[in-house]
Amino acid sequence: MTETSRVNISKQHPAAYKALIALSSEVEEAAATAGLDPLLVELLKIRTSRLGSTNATSAGARV
Repeated sequence: MTETSRVNISKQHPAAYKALIALSSEVEEAAATAGLDPLLVELLKIRTSRLGSTNATSAGARV
């Protein structure tokens, strides 16, 4: 199996990157407004990141 190279989205697709940053800011603001603990929000972001990584979808990985 070959390894896939990573995309540097901030350089290759700057508009998409800016949109993702704006979305992240909106989600953090909504979470704060809803009274969610910032630590919980950070843990959710880490978990979401793991689910989206190629390592999490590799054979044998538990999701």
